[in-house]
Amino acid sequence: MMRWCRGAALLLLFLCSCLLFCPCPSCSADGATLQAEVDIVAQFFTVNGFANITALTTENLCSGWPAMISCNADRVSALNFRNINLRGTLPTGLSGLEYLSSLVVSDNQLTGSIPFDLCRSGNNLMNLQMGGNLLSGSLPPEWSNCRSMKTFNVSSNSFSGIIPAAYSAWGMSITSFEVSANNFTGTLPLEFSNWTIVSYFAVSRNQLSGTLPPEYSSMKALTYFDINMNYLTGALPEDYQQLRGMNSFRLSDNRMSGTLPSVLAAWLQISSFRVDNNRLTGTFPSEYAAWQQIDYFDAGNNSFTGSLPPEYANWTQIMSFYVNNNFLSGTLPPQYGNGWMNILVMTVQNNSIIGTLPADYSLLAAVSVFNVALNLMTGALPSQYGAWMKVSQLYLHGNAFTGSIPLSWCTGMTYLQVFTVFNNKLSGTIPLMTFPLLSTLAMSFNDFSGTLPTFASLPILTTLDVQNNTKLSGPIVLPKTTSMISSCGTQLCMDQKTVFLQQVCLPSGVIATAIGAQPATIVALLRLCFVLNRIMRRHHYVGTVRSNLTTTTTIKQLRGTKPNSNI
Repeated sequence: MMRWCRGAALLLLFLCSCLLFCPCPSCSADGATLQAEVDIVAQFFTVNGFANITALTTENLCSGWPAMISCNADRVSALNFRNINLRGTLPTGLSGLEYLSSLVVSDNQLTGSIPFDLCRSGNNLMNLQMGGNLLSGSLPPEWSNCRSMKTFNVSSNSFSGIIPAAYSAWGMSITSFEVSANNFTGTLPLEFSNWTIVSYFAVSRNQLSGTLPPEYSSMKALTYFDINMNYLTGALPEDYQQLRGMNSFRLSDNRMSGTLPSVLAAWLQISSFRVDNNRLTGTFPSEYAAWQQIDYFDAGNNSFTGSLPPEYANWTQIMSFYVNNNFLSGTLPPQYGNGWMNILVMTVQNNSIIGTLPADYSLLAAVSVFNVALNLMTGALPSQYGAWMKVSQLYLHGNAFTGSIPLSWCTGMTYLQVFTVFNNKLSGTIPLMTFPLLSTLAMSFNDFSGTLPTFASLPILTTLDVQNNTKLSGPIVLPKTTSMISSCGTQLCMDQKTVFLQQVCLPSGVIATAIGAQPATIVALLRLCFVLNRIMRRHHYVGTVRSNLTTTTTIKQLRGTKPNSNI
């Protein structure tokens, strides 16, 4: 018995030695096979203009380009040619690299269609990345033969056609699927519901239509779901509550309707939720207070009603909050002041919010952009907001605020760049402002009195809008950076030699609407100012401009885009 065991041990040792040191006929390449792979890679170099000064040979194929060509047992297993200015097309011969598991040609200038037979050899290709090129044509259904596909990225090209349902064959392996920024049409394939381990799914910026498949609730490993900027319709499926690992959900710029399902409160890992620019209705579910990891919430440009849930004060990680351009009512929940210590951007513009600005919001020390413009708010401007030392954009226009501008604001908000309070009921004198970074000051259509403060503390001011404050008087002394001014309907006078624009009367909000516009839009607006100014001078216009005049159509035509949500 002892002799038999010793013999068995020696046999096992011999077999292990063979595995370690003996050549494997099925793993190592013979001369002809290796030369064939050299020819394929050489062709790849040639058709893409790869700047190669060393001739490819069987001796250097697997060692001469270590960052770009990887081999396993003398067979090419990976090609990594990301961002090296490749031009040309992808040769069909790549299918001859039978052991190729990774092909990366992202961020180049490749053109033409893609080889349909790339997966001819079957299961080896696992990582395919072609994003950021100029490729076109359709996605080959034949690629479904790559049954081991894990990461697939063809984003930012010019592909068209449908997304092949045959790719459901990747169900047991695919973890990341990216086809964003192309021209794909059709619907989301129902067959992808068998992708049970996919975690990253991005099909944004295409022309997809149809509805969100409820069957995708079986994708329980999903953490990132991006379908922005398509033509999807229908409601958000309640079955998606099963996607408990969801971290980032992006459904912006579609045609979705219906309400937000309260059962999505089960998404306890959600950090980014974006459903803006749809046709959603109903109220914000108070149950979403369970989203304690949320840091980005955007539901702007829909038709939501009701009030802002005070329960959302539980969102202690929130940094960006957008609910602009809806039909919200009620007041601003003061509870947010004690919970949203990390808030950077808060935008509730163009709703029907009433009440006053909560003094508790003075605790929002990190806030950079605060926008409550175009609501029905009243009351005084809280002096406590002078503690907002990091605020850069403050939009309060189009409400019914009363009282004066707090002196604490003019000394504490030293990072302020844009300040709009036009179309309110503010009064009193304008205090000395210490805003060294301020570029836009819009205070028209109020009841300010006295003189303008010296603008020595506003060294880079470019836009001044103080028109229709009939009690303002005295000189206007502006920095050389100022290029746009509206001061009609006041008793102000200025040195016409030192400003680019003379006194121009415009409907309320025109100058503020230009905030954030492209340079070409600014130029067009300046031309409009000159034309209006010339007309008014020709007809000896005197007086104020009515605040109920509208400029929406004109500005939209100038910008060529949807109105800026921050103004």
